[in-house]
Amino acid sequence: MSLDDFQKKHRAGARTGKWVDRLPDEIKTEIMASTAGARVVTMWLQDLGYDDATENKVEQIIRDRRRRDAKSG
Repeated sequence: MSLDDFQKKHRAGARTGKWVDRLPDEIKTEIMASTAGARVVTMWLQDLGYDDATENKVEQIIRDRRRRDAKSG
């Protein structure tokens, strides 16, 4: 595969949606029910085998949880 073909296949935006949306529902539910920050959640996900988990990727679900908690709070 040429570099140009590779770039077209993997360019930003090629995947749609947030990374956390590809996690199983039970994992997202557990994250939303916790008070853990992005760093702890990332380490937990990596321990579960999600080697590509990063704090930046996890931060979106943490922000969603904070918004939900602020509305109910």
